[in-house]
Amino acid sequence: MGKIIVVSHEEKETLVAILEDKVLEALYLEREKDKDVVGNIYKGRVENIHAGIEAAFVDVGLGRSGFLHHSDLLTGADEEIFKRILQGEKVGSFRRRKKNTHSLDKELKAGDEILVQVIKESHRQKGVRLSTYISIPGRFLVLMPGLEGIGISRKIVEPEERKRLKGIIETITPKNFGFIVRTEGENKSPRDFKGDIKYLLHL
Repeated sequence: MGKIIVVSHEEKETLVAILEDKVLEALYLEREKDKDVVGNIYKGRVENIHAGIEAAFVDVGLGRSGFLHHSDLLTGADEEIFKRILQGEKVGSFRRRKKNTHSLDKELKAGDEILVQVIKESHRQKGVRLSTYISIPGRFLVLMPGLEGIGISRKIVEPEERKRLKGIIETITPKNFGFIVRTEGENKSPRDFKGDIKYLLHL
């Protein structure tokens, strides 16, 4: 039968069910009053750059421009950052990294189109806070497009299990993608991870 997505949409509520071979795999409920955009990924356009505050304002179609600080801009020099992420540190801890040696206007200019993720809701007159460190959580894995490598949750402590998990993910990871095995991935099978990767790549 394969995978089926069932959507029930009413005036103020949307329910989405994902079934695989008639078995419920995931269930999502969104109510109008609960809507937020944190975690959403947008293709935005840089409107202008303020060198004094090392930030760019990006139009992502939400009304007010989003705010992208230099420390939230992924660059080619971020290999060390990703290595630390793979060691189990939180992604958010890198949003206040050391000042980049290149000024923001050397890396971005008005009119550029960039992929960004919302990391903080808008507040009063401020727009949403944006980052180019994209991460998409699944059931057992976190997908990090554009970064290569495999990390294991620090809460999975058994060395043999960590080695087993890394071996599984290494054999099924596509190029140009990084993955972190979440704590829920402990003792899961290759089939479980293949299903999660398929879902995350589609997403």
